[in-house]
Amino acid sequence: MSVWETVEHLRAYVYSSTHAEVLKQRREWFEKFDGVMMALWWIPAGHVPSIDDAKLRLASVENYGPTAFAFTFKKTFPPILEVAAVGARTTAAAE
Repeated sequence: MSVWETVEHLRAYVYSSTHAEVLKQRREWFEKFDGVMMALWWIPAGHVPSIDDAKLRLASVENYGPTAFAFTFKKTFPPILEVAAVGARTTAAAE
């Protein structure tokens, strides 16, 4: 799990940095997972999201698809009110 100031910064790191090379090899390290692997959501500045927060957001994307509550890179939503950072959870970073 990680916290980023913008979706664009997170996307650049995931897909345009050296992380992208590691991401390409993920099938060598992880078993196939049929569920939702990532959820993004906005959090207030200074807030540290919990594992329970992440599980709730993953379940939301799984059950309802991307919404303002929890979304994906393919379908994003703008920050709500005074929220200033995006929390991200992937199964690769789980537990």
